[in-house]
Parts: sequence; structure tokens; C-alpha cells
Amino acid sequence: MSNRLVALCAEMGRGGIREPTFFPSISLFSRYLRKVALLSFFVFPALVLSGCCATVEKSTQQTRTLLQADIRVSENSNPDPSGRPTPVTLRVYQLKSSRNFESADFPALYGNDEAVLGADLLFKEEMDVYPGIEIPFERKLEEATRYLGIMVAFRNAKNATWRALTDLPAGGAFPLLIKIDGFSVSIRKP
Repeated sequence: MSNRLVALCAEMGRGGIREPTFFPSISLFSRYLRKVALLSFFVFPALVLSGCCATVEKSTQQTRTLLQADIRVSENSNPDPSGRPTPVTLRVYQLKSSRNFESADFPALYGNDEAVLGADLLFKEEMDVYPGIEIPFERKLEEATRYLGIMVAFRNAKNATWRALTDLPAGGAFPLLIKIDGFSVSIRKP
């Protein structure tokens, strides 16, 4: 048995039999480190930049204009032939420019507002309002909004003040009063 052990030891010395290793070779470990370094080189900046984008979006939302309005409809708004007040349809337009809104006639604007206003129209909202009510109206405005246009579909649009327009500041929040009385609509800044 001792001869066998001596022969085995001699073979180990020549490189025929290797000792068991518990650690990976240095070259395998360095390849692993290179892959981790390369991956972190691309992943870390992406994480940092995505955080910056989230911050920019948050600050943009904070600078948008907030419209805070009260819509007041008087008891005598839009009277029918017997003098009874009736509901009206109200449209709120967010506009880039006031030119097309101011030059439009009632039938064209009421029937085909998107074509008449064209690129000036950023957003519109329509609602029916009833005599004797007050409605709080709060909306975030589109960033390019510079004017707020109001159109009311009165029974007698020919003899009515059916349109109102106001310019808007570039940022922050501000209050407005949209008032419908008889056959007229107006916008005031209190």
C-alpha cells in the first residue's frame, strides 16, 4: 500500500492528478467582475435619469394654471316666450388664440366648433346649466391655454350676448366668475 501511495504522490507532482479546488480561478472571477461593472455602467445612469424625468414631470404639473371658477345662473336666465326661465347649454373652450372665437358667428360655432376654431382649440367641455344655481368649476388648463372662451346656447341667440372671452395668466391659480343672466353671459375676475 505504501508503494501505491508513493506512486500517487509522484503522479500529483507531475501534474497528472490535481488537488480539488474550492475557489473559482482568478480569470473566472475577473470575468464576472467585468460583467457586473459593465452592467452597472448602463443600469445606474438609467436609474438616475429616470429619477430626473420624474422630478421634471412633477414640477411641470405644479406650474400649470388652475382654473377656479363659479358659474352663476340667475333665476331669470334664458326666459321662454311666457317669461319662464329655462336651462341653457354652456361650452367652455381653452384656446391658444382668441381670433377665431371672436370672429365666429353663433350658428357656425354651435354647429361645428372644432372646424371653426381649428388649431386654436385645445380643450372644450359642454354642460347644461339650470336657472338659479351656482356651480363650482375647477379644472387644470392645458399648458398652451392663453384664453378662456364661454359660449351659451340661448333660446334667442340672435339678440343675446352669447359669447364671453378672457385672457389667462401663464401660471398659478386664479378665480373667475362666469355669470349667466337673462340672455347674456359674462366673465369677471373678482
